[in-house]
Amino acid sequence: MGIVNEAALNQLIDGNSDLVMETIKESITYYSGLQQLSFGVLLIVAVIVVCFSFINLVNTTITNFLSRRQEIGMLQEIGLSKKQLRNYSKCCVMRD
Repeated sequence: MGIVNEAALNQLIDGNSDLVMETIKESITYYSGLQQLSFGVLLIVAVIVVCFSFINLVNTTITNFLSRRQEIGMLQEIGLSKKQLRNYSKCCVMRD
């Protein structure tokens, strides 16, 4: 019965160029494809953001390490003992 009604509707629509008919099945197919495309784009953006964040984290860690290494070397040159260096390191860890 649904096929007969659809055929009758198609004849009616063919006679009028201003009318279009879209079935539920066509709509579901279209919107599921659109949803998959949107999900793919968002996934790519998320991966790019995660990669950029990881690179930024590594860069910050390396910069911090090199800065501390230079600072500790300078303090050791002016006579900082190992015990004082440990206390200094504990203090810096608590501060950061």
